[in-house]
Amino acid sequence: MDSKEEKEIELKMDTNPKRYVPPVWLDRTVLGAGLTSLFADMAYETASAFLPGFLTILGYPHLLGLIEGSADLASNFIKIGIGWYSDRIGKRKAIVSLGYFLTGTAFIFYALAISWPFVLLGKLVAWAGKGLRGPLRDAILADAVDPLHRGKAFGFHRAGDTVGAILGPLLGGLAFAYYEPFLKSLGLLDFLYAPADSTESLGYRFVFWLTLIPGILSVLCFTLLIKETHFTPLKSKRFSTSIRTLPKSFRRYLVSIGFYGLGDCSLPVILLAAVKLLSSENLLERPWLIAILLAWRNLWHALAAFPIGYWSDHRGRRPLLQLGYGIQMASMACWGIAFYTDLQSYPLLLLLLAAHGIAGAFQDTLESAMTADLVTDSAQRGSAYGLMSCLNGLGDFISSTLIAFVLFYSPVFAFLWASSCMGIAAFSLKWVDSSHEKTN
Repeated sequence: MDSKEEKEIELKMDTNPKRYVPPVWLDRTVLGAGLTSLFADMAYETASAFLPGFLTILGYPHLLGLIEGSADLASNFIKIGIGWYSDRIGKRKAIVSLGYFLTGTAFIFYALAISWPFVLLGKLVAWAGKGLRGPLRDAILADAVDPLHRGKAFGFHRAGDTVGAILGPLLGGLAFAYYEPFLKSLGLLDFLYAPADSTESLGYRFVFWLTLIPGILSVLCFTLLIKETHFTPLKSKRFSTSIRTLPKSFRRYLVSIGFYGLGDCSLPVILLAAVKLLSSENLLERPWLIAILLAWRNLWHALAAFPIGYWSDHRGRRPLLQLGYGIQMASMACWGIAFYTDLQSYPLLLLLLAAHGIAGAFQDTLESAMTADLVTDSAQRGSAYGLMSCLNGLGDFISSTLIAFVLFYSPVFAFLWASSCMGIAAFSLKWVDSSHEKTN
């Protein structure tokens, strides 16, 4: 056999369709989604870390849950409609860019707030943007990668998301600690707006103004780096038809999503619980410490997100999602025990926040990846992600409002409620068909 024949045989082997060639998953779109979420979460998590203390200065700490829940509720109406609308028009990127712009600039209202309605307005604008971008961004990301690598792609995205959630509060805490000498050196201290009776809020307002920087960067990253995969739109489908024709396994999956959301309150409410648990420590007088606690929680979220996504590509997603729900159920139960025993301990608080971050990584990574597995038609994914996000957000509205309110009267009951809902969610995943999953 001469060298020419050997080359022909090698060429046939290389073009053999059975030969496995690993697809590239970390492309420009996946990288762009990670960077976009990194900057977006720098803005959002910074505002979240300083919101409890800021509301306390304004005199409305008891309205935190109502503000968080109302924003979630408003966002839900947008999520459930925008996914279906994007399926009809066949385009998603421009809508997502608008969503990031709204979220990235909304915290100006915090900086200008003289009472709680300004804070509510800022939260509503931010969450309107989140409603526009969340489902459609996940649909774009799901379309951009091979199903065998979907877990890694979503894990990378969530890790980038959470790196921003670590850096934001830490940099915000640094800015809060040194804002006065910094602005004095530039001669800008007098230009920082605050009502005459609230000069102690100047540091908070400076931090809220700074969120504009990463907020605008998130818009630029998404607009310049994301490449949308085109699909044939479902122009003839009505909203009700679009929802009704989603796969049966996905609709069963939504039951678990809904129960989990009923116990999954927002992060600011968890921080409020930390403040109440360690009330003797006067955490609200040291907002930089709250920022550090939030960064600690988000560190564990970031460390866990990619390994969880990688593991799910090889071992399947449903059992891992059940594990994540179970960890969060145990975490909420431990919060209740801590309040019942009046156990004021920083090591315990750090452990609870770490568990909350790890469980959140399971949820954020696997819920989105599993949705793409269950809904295989790209032209239905906008509706699917919108419906999933809506149920999650509706649960957040109920849980955030309930837990934040009950926290002042019976924190044990508040966390018992959360733990019970998450336990039901984990158990109900048993009836979700996972035979569609491919492992390698």
